[in-house]
Amino acid sequence: MSWKDHDATVFETVFSKLKSERVTDEATLPALYGSDQSSEAISITQENIRRAGVEKWVKLKTERFENTSPPAPKGLIVTNPPYGVRLEELESLKTTYQQMGSRLKHHYSGWSAGIITSEKILLHAIALKPSKKWALYNGGLESQFSIFQLY
Repeated sequence: MSWKDHDATVFETVFSKLKSERVTDEATLPALYGSDQSSEAISITQENIRRAGVEKWVKLKTERFENTSPPAPKGLIVTNPPYGVRLEELESLKTTYQQMGSRLKHHYSGWSAGIITSEKILLHAIALKPSKKWALYNGGLESQFSIFQLY
């Protein structure tokens, strides 16, 4: 709403339409799970979930991804892991991305994973081949959103 060309009338029209079409039948909604190693990030996310009115469909826990287990036989993971800005950060993050790729490969068979990053060297550290890729900007950073099919 603070964007330079924000049009409040258009926003309210679209928002009202989407709100009237919102599906609330629990039988048709997917379960949503989230985790983060930061309890502060989880608290912020829980507050946003509460404000959105979807707390009964979203389950969160404080946990490193490397320790997670799939909550269902198949699903979709979407993550925006740290990117690193300085070279020494990139080097230390390679291990994180390698662990993420290993966890996905060995524990999330039947799932798909979508990963956003601005650093291609980190995507290569995952050691999985993306089935689709899109260029995008995330917070002003030229980034890539890659989808991985996990077998």
